[in-house]
Amino acid sequence: MTNGRVSTTPSRRAEARYIIIGLALVLCGAVAALVVSDRVANIYAMYFSYDQFKDLYYNKLGLSDARSELLTVITQFIYGVAWIPLTAFIVSWRLNLQKVLMGFIAWVVIYGTAPAAILLMGDNVCFSQSSGDAQKWFIQDQAGNILLFDSDGFTSSGEPKKVVTQQICRDYMRQQTGNRPQLLTGSLDQIEFFDSVTGTPKVWYNQGTDGSIQLFDKPGFDPASGEELNRITRDIVLSLQAAHASKARVSANTRPHTTPEPTPPALPSNSASGAPVLLHNGSTVYLVGEGSVRRIYYKQPRQGMLAAGAAPHALLFEGAVSQTGSWRGSAYIFSKRCGAFPYAVQGYLDPMTGIINLTGAAPRVDANCRVISVGASKNDTLIFTPIGD
Repeated sequence: MTNGRVSTTPSRRAEARYIIIGLALVLCGAVAALVVSDRVANIYAMYFSYDQFKDLYYNKLGLSDARSELLTVITQFIYGVAWIPLTAFIVSWRLNLQKVLMGFIAWVVIYGTAPAAILLMGDNVCFSQSSGDAQKWFIQDQAGNILLFDSDGFTSSGEPKKVVTQQICRDYMRQQTGNRPQLLTGSLDQIEFFDSVTGTPKVWYNQGTDGSIQLFDKPGFDPASGEELNRITRDIVLSLQAAHASKARVSANTRPHTTPEPTPPALPSNSASGAPVLLHNGSTVYLVGEGSVRRIYYKQPRQGMLAAGAAPHALLFEGAVSQTGSWRGSAYIFSKRCGAFPYAVQGYLDPMTGIINLTGAAPRVDANCRVISVGASKNDTLIFTPIGD
């Protein structure tokens, strides 16, 4: 006691000694555990190892390698410093508000660094930069929005989560920036379906349960149905054009009228009698070739085809022969009321027999001249057998 006051110096010194002794005991215990147990070594690797932090920044957050290296070094130092006050808090026998606050801050720094980094820097990285493995799962709500998750399993409503794909991640990023697919409502003649140089599709579509097709300007999901959009194909384009033409005909047919017989095509100089004649499903047809272009016309349709609207000289196939000898183009189905509908076919000519074999999925047309299925039909086979004139 000095001048009536109790000196606190001895008690503070004693407390400091207790802290130092406690730290020494913790350090000795840690060293001993490292020697005798792999579990503690694994715990050390979990909280202090370089690889854990590097994985967080490089794979989870998708940062560059150099930036990940720098942040890893900084985080390791912060972790090491944060353990000092936390250890002092643990071994201290006399607690006060200041010590509790320091212990809490140290605890948050140690265990909250990873989630804080993800929260602040974003966590939209779908694939690991090291292994390429998917590290996100997703669902799609009724509005077509993509929701990402960090783990697989089920949502709180019981919907199963699905592992992401590259396309899903691209669609998600477009969704985040507001760059969503827009419905194309212009005329088919004004839509550029394929790139003029590369031939890659520039339009996406979705087909409803009623067979109707809607076109969009970019990949993603249909805002109405939530279904993933498909790349446009030449078969779909041909079917759309045919459906549009038939719809226009139906709109114009406010009164019955007779469709004029098609004008015979221009034949080679050796006249129609010199054109190769083929037999096709009971009808006779003739082949016209101009360079690599090939066209097949009805010469004398069978009775069933006449009833369906096919007339002499009606175009049955139009396409081209490639350098490899394959045939590719459009064949036509006929409807007495709706006219002709094209669909994509491909095949070959047998050089030994002269038989032409083409296959393709013909569209189905309802009573209102609408194409009700595209590409879903079983492939039709068209065989043309040479018979001479």
